[in-house]
Amino acid sequence: MRKITKSFIALMLTVISVGSVNATRLYADLSAASAEGGNVGNSDGTISGWAASENGGYVFTWHGSWDARIMITDIKSGLAIYDKLVIVAPEFTDAWRVDVEFTYGGTKTIGGAYYSAGTDKVIDLAGVLTTDERSSIKNIRINTASGSGSLRITKLYLEKPMELTWNDNGEAEIDITDLTASGGFSLNDQTGELTYTSGSGTLSVNFPTGGVDLTNLTGFVVSYSGTNVFGGFKFGTSTKTKDFYNNPQGRDDLSTYTTAENVGDPSAVTVWQWWEGSTAGTMTISSIKLKANVMTAMPGDEVTMSSLTNYHWDGSAWQTTGYTPSYRVNESTNAAYFGVDWSGENCQNYSDVTGYRAIRVYSSEGNTPRGMFFNSDTNGQTAFYFTWNSDGYYELLLSSVYASVSNYKLISVRPAQGTTSSITGIYMVINDPTYNYKISGKGSQSSSVTNALADATATSIDATGLTNTSAIELTSANPNCLFVAESGKLSNANNVIVDEACANLELTDNYPFKAPADFTATSATYTTTISTAAEAGTLCLPFAATIPSGVDAYTLEYSSGDAATATDVTGSIPANTPVLLNGSGEATFTGSSVAVSASATNQSGAMTGMFEESTVPTDSYVLQNQTGEGESGLGFYQVGASSITIKPFRAYLTAQGAGSRLRIVYPGDETTAIQGVASKAEADGDIYTLSGVRVSQPKSGIYVKNGKKVVIK
Repeated sequence: MRKITKSFIALMLTVISVGSVNATRLYADLSAASAEGGNVGNSDGTISGWAASENGGYVFTWHGSWDARIMITDIKSGLAIYDKLVIVAPEFTDAWRVDVEFTYGGTKTIGGAYYSAGTDKVIDLAGVLTTDERSSIKNIRINTASGSGSLRITKLYLEKPMELTWNDNGEAEIDITDLTASGGFSLNDQTGELTYTSGSGTLSVNFPTGGVDLTNLTGFVVSYSGTNVFGGFKFGTSTKTKDFYNNPQGRDDLSTYTTAENVGDPSAVTVWQWWEGSTAGTMTISSIKLKANVMTAMPGDEVTMSSLTNYHWDGSAWQTTGYTPSYRVNESTNAAYFGVDWSGENCQNYSDVTGYRAIRVYSSEGNTPRGMFFNSDTNGQTAFYFTWNSDGYYELLLSSVYASVSNYKLISVRPAQGTTSSITGIYMVINDPTYNYKISGKGSQSSSVTNALADATATSIDATGLTNTSAIELTSANPNCLFVAESGKLSNANNVIVDEACANLELTDNYPFKAPADFTATSATYTTTISTAAEAGTLCLPFAATIPSGVDAYTLEYSSGDAATATDVTGSIPANTPVLLNGSGEATFTGSSVAVSASATNQSGAMTGMFEESTVPTDSYVLQNQTGEGESGLGFYQVGASSITIKPFRAYLTAQGAGSRLRIVYPGDETTAIQGVASKAEADGDIYTLSGVRVSQPKSGIYVKNGKKVVIK
């Protein structure tokens, strides 16, 4: 039996120099490795187990063991996106293999014994490991498959398909590892160093087989140091490309050329290539960024700084016209200045922030900004620091400024003293916004749009800022979210308002709804399920709705005592009118050419309707089906101190002085008494005694929870 040892070389999988965690290639840092175990190196100890080679790379040497190994450690999560493992090993004297170790234990061989030299070892991770297995990789190990030998490795990296990710500024970076040099070009894709010697040469982007969508491309820029060795560039498809002989390091006019006539299919570009210039030399590329039109979203309570009124002192009076506004960004400190000309007792320029709730700052770095205000009452400056918000921005509430500066004038927003930060956006915050988000632009969706559409609490989105030339579809996580857009911009079948009209208003039960403005719906529908056990429910809709067959609807009035009077609603339920329903199972309410109001009170008689999940006021009444003691408990129960919420499109009832239970008097003097063991409405999980008293820490005995008797021992 062979002796199993634990000799190995530990490698950290990191990204070298210009790379990033999203790089197409993720390199192992060979210089950080170390040899461990008693069987590394040669048998007499004259050769190290892991040493730099004069021919490049590092050499792993082992003896007397079939289980010496190189172990790539400290691997982070997210490896499921990488589908290839590439090992460049130009020299080895005996067989070796590759396996992986998982976080949950166990190993799996992913590459058999290798003998041939001179070629890269490319292992198809997607073909030999499941997605879950790739996500659970703890270590990648190169094991020996012989008793002794050596192995020289020059590169080891993971690789994933190249893709472009557009940020909110419309930029997508081509990673250096996404480039391949040929001919007279040579590239170090770990440092970005590109050298041109002589002859023809190309530097190509490794686009995926299906290409990338550059329909909205506007330009690009190559950031580099050293000698420019580019002579020109081209982009396009395998059937058609567009050549450029000027400004190969960057252009801003590419949108003119992203047409089928110039590049074939601009949504599937597969060719982007630079060719050599006339001068030999070396340029070190730090980044290559493509620029494109993108859709962006901003919170509905934000407005741009251009909405502010700016003032300039001309020596005798404050002027608002006839001068260039002072707002600008200082490139060295990334500070936004509004009144930079400070002279003695005067602030020469300022912006009026009266009437706004806050100033909001977005920054790519974590240095707290501060706002500088000029107080003309005291002729001095005062700094107020912003507070970090977990939603991803800094905010300064102007109420904190008002308390200290009686005559406040905003003169700058800048980093904290002695620091610099990258301010990417400054906005004013208004009170009572009409929309949750405002989407503008065209092209690929930025992360801000993705996040806005994923917000299930959003009830309205202003999409009038879209500039796309063909209709697109935007889908919100809230199916009741309303999009307000210009004609022909959105292809959504439902819930799109154009010129104060909605062709199809389709509301989904249990999701929030709020109209941003009055509009008319040509067709409107809402479907709910009336409890089969209770055969009753409450309802309030924003449109006039036809009552479906098998359902009865009533309004409720209350005057005094312990009873509310029900009145039949026939034919249709008026908009914003809360009602009591009798029926069972699924029911669909429809309306045609109906008006929807943004300012309705949703009140009728003793009932108040809600379109968003809401907390019911204390001492109001909610419809519940509390059962116990063998009696039916359907009815309206008074809300006590505990919080009770109702779902969207439901209603609660108010009745002053009626006590904890309320009778309903139906048409024809038919009276339904409210019965049940609980004297108050129940929140989910509340526990009551049999007499209806809620307890927070019950002792042993019989209690009522969620309408059922329970025994607590």
